Amino acid sequence: MDKNHIIAGSLAGLFEHITMYPFDSIKTRIQVNSFHINQLWRGMPVIGFGSIPAHALYFSSYEFVKKEINLDPKKYDIINAGLCGVIPCILHDSVMVPFDVIKQRMQISNNINNKNMIIKIYKNEGLLAFYRSYPITLLANLPMVTSFMAINENIKVFFNKREEDLTTKEIVISSFTAGTVSAILTTPIDIIKTKLQTQHDGLYKNIRHTSIKIMNQNGIKGFFKGVLPRIMYVAPSSTIGWFFYEHFKIKLKNI
Repeated sequence: MDKNHIIAGSLAGLFEHITMYPFDSIKTRIQVNSFHINQLWRGMPVIGFGSIPAHALYFSSYEFVKKEINLDPKKYDIINAGLCGVIPCILHDSVMVPFDVIKQRMQISNNINNKNMIIKIYKNEGLLAFYRSYPITLLANLPMVTSFMAINENIKVFFNKREEDLTTKEIVISSFTAGTVSAILTTPIDIIKTKLQTQHDGLYKNIRHTSIKIMNQNGIKGFFKGVLPRIMYVAPSSTIGWFFYEHFKIKLKNI
């Protein structure tokens, strides 16, 4: 993997998560019925730290896969463009899930610091708690990332330019559109993931059990609770992440 892609990906991930963190906090609190809006930055250092290696893997493996499958930048290709997101998603989530668990617990908790939260989760729920939501996270993120890649790459084909020649406006249009559509499509599974990650009392056992409880309590609308904050988070964060990645990639290439 190219070191420039690793560095650019790390920086892009850090900028993305720090910039959009308050919106992520609001989304999480709405999904778990915790509506206080104070301390929106709680847990941010954890996710900032985790985003560096996770996004380094995400963007560098994306470039590697795109090269290996020989994705033609001048040809519309939904399938192969989507496939470019599979390995990056798996690698990213394998690193990010434990940090995401800690982050979401911090977002809905008061008067506890990051270190004590980690100790509390480990003592009360064991090491498995940090990866309990890994299957549901992959189930949520794989369709989101693959749909994002498919839409983003094909919009760039529409612009009919080399990747390095895309303007800021074109990068924003392609990534924002892809982020919006993928966020809407995957909100239901994100709701289930959040329920599983933030529980303290074993109320939700697995994906099927959680789905049934949501349906019984709120009906279909329960699966789209917080969809607007999710769009407000995913679409701009995708735009920020991809803009900075492309920016840093070009800058590092010219050094």
